[in-house]
Amino acid sequence: MMPDYFSIRDVNGAVHRLLLDHPQGEGGSNLSFTNIPDLSRSYAQPRVQELPLVKSVQELQAWHGRLLHQDINKLAATLRKYQLGVSEKSINQVWKDCDICPLRNVVNPTAPRVPDRRVKEARGYGDPSGDLIFVDIGTIDGYSLGVILEFSSLEIEVMSLTRKSNMPQLMKSAPHTHFEPNPPYDKAPTGAVENVVRILRKMATTLRTIMGWPRELIPEFVEGLAETYNKTVLVGLKQSPHEAGGKGIPDLSFMCGDRVMFKPHKPATTPKTSDEFPGVAGNYLHAESNAVSKCI
Repeated sequence: MMPDYFSIRDVNGAVHRLLLDHPQGEGGSNLSFTNIPDLSRSYAQPRVQELPLVKSVQELQAWHGRLLHQDINKLAATLRKYQLGVSEKSINQVWKDCDICPLRNVVNPTAPRVPDRRVKEARGYGDPSGDLIFVDIGTIDGYSLGVILEFSSLEIEVMSLTRKSNMPQLMKSAPHTHFEPNPPYDKAPTGAVENVVRILRKMATTLRTIMGWPRELIPEFVEGLAETYNKTVLVGLKQSPHEAGGKGIPDLSFMCGDRVMFKPHKPATTPKTSDEFPGVAGNYLHAESNAVSKCI
């Protein structure tokens, strides 16, 4: 009896001829007696696209600063999202040379206990189980801020309570919502929303250290901190909260603290004149809308 063969095509497109070494089978089928030789691992694994590496340590340091010195793994994950790879040697060098990151653990004290973190349960979005949104009140150098964390995407919103109405009262006015106070904490809380408050506190300290801004400016740039956090890829989530919320890959053209030049808006059809306002250099804070940004 002639041996039986069959052919398969691997992930690289090459054709391989394999022997059916048990041709006797039962009931007209010999598949249950087939021993297929192991293929090489190179055949079993798909080809991984190699990303262009950011080799310049100075460029990585600039990106690290734009992300306000968040975790170095977040930096690598964010750059990979934009098709830019980083070498382990370069990323470790950035962490080693950074003279701001080591200070963050010193200036970030243990979070105080939270007496009644509130949980908002929203119904009416087509999901009968509801979508949990966690709310917490935190402080940055004495300024109170409210943090709203959407549980499904980990996207956050920040309200400076010195400039806006009381957040719980504002949220109570929304339909299909109610609040359930949690039992008091006996120690520093470690939930997801409390961790976000800690991260924002670190980012605020870092931004003030870099820019030299006074603490009185905190209520103006807290929303910029939230924007930067939402644009940064979370390692465990493997995408940014902005993307997880269904808003697509965020644009990193402007980040809180970036140096910008701004001038009064005028229609494109307006003729240029010699006395045209040249513009003023400043710093980007956050986007008010798709067409309006706040600068200082």
